[in-house]
Amino acid sequence: MYTSLHSKIDEIIHPNQYDTIEDVIVVLEFISIIESDDSILTEARGDTIKSLFSQISNKIGGSSGDKKNLFGLLRSIGQTGSKSILYAIQAAAGREGAEEKLKKTLKNSNAKAEIIDFIIRADVLTLHLISTPIHMIDAIAGFDIAEKIREKAVGGGERLKDAVDLIQKSAKNLGNPSTARKVKKSLNTINRAFSLKAV
Repeated sequence: MYTSLHSKIDEIIHPNQYDTIEDVIVVLEFISIIESDDSILTEARGDTIKSLFSQISNKIGGSSGDKKNLFGLLRSIGQTGSKSILYAIQAAAGREGAEEKLKKTLKNSNAKAEIIDFIIRADVLTLHLISTPIHMIDAIAGFDIAEKIREKAVGGGERLKDAVDLIQKSAKNLGNPSTARKVKKSLNTINRAFSLKAV
């Protein structure tokens, strides 16, 4: 899914939508986390993704060099925190087995500090995307982090809606029906999770 969707990125996003490009990339990364395993966080896979998003940015005329994307943020914190967030995102999306992996990972003493480190670095869109997973982490581990990020995440909902709208509009122009179906399925996952209008 990840490779086929992102190989068509230049067909999904129109080059004149510069102000939403970085948000679109974060939403696409979020979708790929839901649909992947934890190998997406490994060094080799991370370098491949970093290279891929650099190519995407060049194709669509944007630049993600000044702002850390979701994968960049996850790779900038410790392994326990990044896996906790990854499993929480997957569990919130209903991925089988993710909640059990999350519970096991949260037993590590570094988990809370690394998750807070991620939250401090994240922008409002990313905080909005991970708000439900953070509530899940709080419920399992009793960290009480979600209340602290609510104010910082204000405005993330509008940015998410704009990014999803852009992907939806642009995806209608895809020539490949298989890719278009995958985009629609992934967007419906996002729409359900954030109570947005389904495609």
